[in-house]
Amino acid sequence: MNIKDEIDQLLLDDIELVKKIEKLMIKVDVMSNNKRDMLLAGFSRNVLSHFISINYLMEKKLYNSAFALERIFFENIIKLKYMEPLAN
Repeated sequence: MNIKDEIDQLLLDDIELVKKIEKLMIKVDVMSNNKRDMLLAGFSRNVLSHFISINYLMEKKLYNSAFALERIFFENIIKLKYMEPLAN
């Protein structure tokens, strides 16, 4: 398998992953009076949005633009990681 075919397959796998995650996220009910949960939901949504955007840009072969979103993507993952202890 060449690199182009591998990237195409990974993009298809990512689309399936996003669909599964969105189905799970719809089931989560966040109370508006719980600021911590609202922040977690916001950061999670940002991660998912950037993941979708990065994959879309990769599909359109806009690799530099996709790479530019990587920093923001990982910043939100780190924010989620630091918020995790507060969730317990």
